[in-house]
Amino acid sequence: MLPGVSTAPKPQRREQQAAETRRLILEAARLLFVRQGFAATSMAQVAAEAGVAVPTVYASVGTKPRLLDLLAERIDEESTGSDLLERLLVSRKPREVLRMQCELSRRLNERAGDVLGLLRSAATSERATSAHTAVTERHRDTVRSTARRLGRLGALRAEIPPDRAAALLDLHLAPDAWTTLTRSHGLTWDEAAALMLASLERLLLRPKSIRKG
Repeated sequence: MLPGVSTAPKPQRREQQAAETRRLILEAARLLFVRQGFAATSMAQVAAEAGVAVPTVYASVGTKPRLLDLLAERIDEESTGSDLLERLLVSRKPREVLRMQCELSRRLNERAGDVLGLLRSAATSERATSAHTAVTERHRDTVRSTARRLGRLGALRAEIPPDRAAALLDLHLAPDAWTTLTRSHGLTWDEAAALMLASLERLLLRPKSIRKG
């Protein structure tokens, strides 16, 4: 080594290493929390799964409840659908509005359903309950917007006002519905989405709205 030449990692390199360590820890926590439960998983197990020391886990991400917070944040990162929501709110085609609503729900449950289930099962944690409630409310806000859009288009059946349509959308697109179709009945995500869309069309839309698309 030449005099005065430092071998310490450059700041950018250190940041990349820290980000990779953080990613490994979060992936390990996600796997173990989902597989064996939040309460039953120790920080030592998370560290071992990630291939790092226990102090590294605390230094990189913090406490065990903080791990849960960070995983909850990933729900939004992994299931972003702002493009679909914007199109949904201006579409003049009832079937297209429903299709985009089903796709929004599918993205959420296919990409982050495991974390949603984790937050619900860890309901003894105030943070988990708060995070799960926030995600649920965002979903309900979206289905209310969808129902109102269908109402403005005059597409809903006469006996189903927008508030009831929102309730039915919430029920049919809930996480348990996706789990039942894909796990209990072995449907692919494409098959489950197609079935949900066809069912919601028949349930909510006037026949002429289905024909018009």
